[in-house]
Amino acid sequence: MAVANHEIIGNARTQAVPRTAFGMAALLLVLLCLGCQQHLPRTEAHSAKTREIKVANAAELLKAIGPDRTILLAPGTYDLTATVDKQARSPYIGWKQGHPQDPHRTMVIKDVRNLSLVGDKELRPVILVKSAGIEVLGLSNVSSVHLTDLRICHDPRIGNCSSAVLYIENSRDVRLSNTALYGCGSIGIQAKDVDGIHISDSIIDDCPDQAVTLKNCTNVRFVSSTITRCGNFGVLRLHDCGEVLFENCRIASSHCTYSGLTYAIFHVSGSSVTFRGGAITQNVAGKMANDEASLKLHDVDVSNNQLHGSLSK
Repeated sequence: MAVANHEIIGNARTQAVPRTAFGMAALLLVLLCLGCQQHLPRTEAHSAKTREIKVANAAELLKAIGPDRTILLAPGTYDLTATVDKQARSPYIGWKQGHPQDPHRTMVIKDVRNLSLVGDKELRPVILVKSAGIEVLGLSNVSSVHLTDLRICHDPRIGNCSSAVLYIENSRDVRLSNTALYGCGSIGIQAKDVDGIHISDSIIDDCPDQAVTLKNCTNVRFVSSTITRCGNFGVLRLHDCGEVLFENCRIASSHCTYSGLTYAIFHVSGSSVTFRGGAITQNVAGKMANDEASLKLHDVDVSNNQLHGSLSK
């Protein structure tokens, strides 16, 4: 293209300009094109390099949050509670009100893309809060955020919680890999308006209300992951989520009953579930799904479940 431009410039300078209306129009068109090329921004592929930042405590973690970076968390405990109380200022961190009677706020990572939080594969760092009324971590308006080799939880010593472990909204391409979510309270993952949720080689444990609650989420996939001891009100609640895929996953030891009421393991509305491989075992529930036509099982070990055959809701 550069050679072609030089040829055009040379021709415009050395050749006689035709004294016809057509010739004058052609010259004007050439000059306009050359002027446009000088002012158009050059289009290049995204070249920003992903930075690597090492952190060892919660304050360093919050300071490091931003786009186009991988944050490497050293083994240890990252207590967000004290940092949340200080409400650190950053364009990439917001604050979400929790339970009305809880003075703390959820730390929300917002408005970032291409961010990875990566722990140690063997000694997974623990990200926690010591408050029952807030989510441990929130994600809002983010893209390509990956959480790898982490443990995210409410501090088990505070007892029952009333908020989710991980809250996601208005985002795309959120991935969890080799990450454990421990509830000791309500919900493992609560998400709405998200395109692309991928959970692999991870565990959601002890989330009494539900393991996962999704609303208006698309392209959701669980791979080689375990959900255990979750779901008094159903293990998964899916609303307007299209097809949700499970591949070689395990749902076990969950009791979908509360105060004499029974619920389905999969509570589905405007969605469907395809479960390939893996196991659904040792659960207590009213039914496998509230809408049996919405659940497709392929080569799944379905055994030792106690299904009462009716639902309270």
